[in-house]
Amino acid sequence: MKSTRFVSYLISCFILIFGVSIRMFSPLADPPEDISWSGGYYADEGFWTHDARNYYLFGRYGDDEWHDRFVSPLIHPIIYSAFLLFGSGLFALRFWAQTASAIALIIFFLAVKKYSWGIKAFAFIASCSILIAYQKIALLETAVIPVCSVILLFWLISNKSSNCLWDTLSGCFAAAAFLVKNTQLYMLPVLIIATTFVSTGKQRIRRLVFQCIGIVAVTVPYYVTVYLPNSGIIQQYQTFYLSQHGSGIAQITKNIITQPFWLYFNQMPFIFMVAWIILGIILITRSLRKLPDPVLFSLIWFVSGLIMLAPMGYRPLRYYVPIIPSICILAGYFFSSDFHARFKDSLSFSRKFMLSLWVCLPIFANGIFGVDQLVLDSKILGLDFLNRIHVYKSFMLVFLGVVFAISIWIKRVWMNSRCVNGIFVLAIVFNLVQTGYWMKHRTFNVLNAAEYIAGLPSGSVIAGQWAPELCIESEHKAIPVWKNFVNDNNPFDKYNVTHVLSWCYPPQKSELELQREWFPLQMQYAVKAHSFRIKNSEVILWDLLKYRNEKSDLPITQRKIND
Repeated sequence: MKSTRFVSYLISCFILIFGVSIRMFSPLADPPEDISWSGGYYADEGFWTHDARNYYLFGRYGDDEWHDRFVSPLIHPIIYSAFLLFGSGLFALRFWAQTASAIALIIFFLAVKKYSWGIKAFAFIASCSILIAYQKIALLETAVIPVCSVILLFWLISNKSSNCLWDTLSGCFAAAAFLVKNTQLYMLPVLIIATTFVSTGKQRIRRLVFQCIGIVAVTVPYYVTVYLPNSGIIQQYQTFYLSQHGSGIAQITKNIITQPFWLYFNQMPFIFMVAWIILGIILITRSLRKLPDPVLFSLIWFVSGLIMLAPMGYRPLRYYVPIIPSICILAGYFFSSDFHARFKDSLSFSRKFMLSLWVCLPIFANGIFGVDQLVLDSKILGLDFLNRIHVYKSFMLVFLGVVFAISIWIKRVWMNSRCVNGIFVLAIVFNLVQTGYWMKHRTFNVLNAAEYIAGLPSGSVIAGQWAPELCIESEHKAIPVWKNFVNDNNPFDKYNVTHVLSWCYPPQKSELELQREWFPLQMQYAVKAHSFRIKNSEVILWDLLKYRNEKSDLPITQRKIND
């Protein structure tokens, strides 16, 4: 027994070292170009560090209209501390993100280590290629994962303890998750619903009361010190965010139907499919209360996250990243003897039929919408439709769905230990191959572009979506610009902009086309100074010297019209 436990801990330590090392590897490299159609996981690093950078470099927050500290107030001091340690730069951003990822790995290990299946769940979390890609970069989704891991750990401790402190702390961190990333609002009901399932009578009421005390203890100070004094600008941001999703029942229904969540997990088909099967079996057999505590919590986490995100019109892959640890825990449980003993022979003919239909849902979604999504990806990402790994990754989920739907009816195959272990190995290998491909072909385009920007004359002011990210290696002022959002009222003259960055990225209209519509006079006189290749697309640097010279020659009345 002791030798088995020692070996288990030795393997866990190896997995932990591997997971941390791979996240710390080459911190300045670009994330994979083809992991998502959205470019936000490239440029958002700069957006969410804008205030901290301004305060570090200039001793005050910028005069422009974008203030990320109001949207994510808990991350701002962490980023500022990283700048104090390492200076303003891409390394400082990535360092805090990767440190947070390492902390999350340790906490997840502590949460599942006592379970026989815990080491497999931990292996999935450590090796998941999507998690690795996103946990290497400084996004809010990266920052919220360790917060969610703490909620899980404290909730598990409170299940075994009579000390109300753990329930209070779990409530505090559930509220903190929302303040880090507002799409994590669902962690509040996850905590409450999970507690309702595992507790009864007066104990349930007591625990819920202390959890609510923790939630209030975090949200009230935020409301008083951050929201109320800045309610106008925060509501302006919220109005823009909501406008991206559409409104009305018809639009919400369209969002749900045309963007089924299965499409977001094509790059982790093995892990997702076994988690999806577990969810189906538990719903069909109505055995929610019989699950181990981490599995119960993860199941509610998984379902709540999907429900929360489903109505959104704009929801790139990174929005789903905080849900992935719960999927990994569910997948780890699938490979346990406890799960097999409980459910292998518990499925009647009617239940097997319902489970087969359940497994086929992702197949249907990929068949209806998957090809369209691949065509869109091939246009946006510049993929060769026939030759890139991205294509067969997208259809792997369909293939696995067919295999599992058939295997349910074959007694010798369904939950056979050799088949299950083979699936586990394939899942790990599939993720490692994707990560290895990125390691071999990694690029440093963002760093190179930022270093070029740093070479511009002192006092330069750079505007555009990419400005906060590409100014990170310099002391130039960055002005993020987006119509009907921030800094859209003649920013070129208002902030004495010297250069503009335009992203020629094609989901609909590129930023360059939009800038020419929004600011026709300024862009008419803009002179192309340089271009960068980032995320398989072009980012152009424009010099506005000619515009400033032309403007100075205009009559005063014409200048006022342009202003």
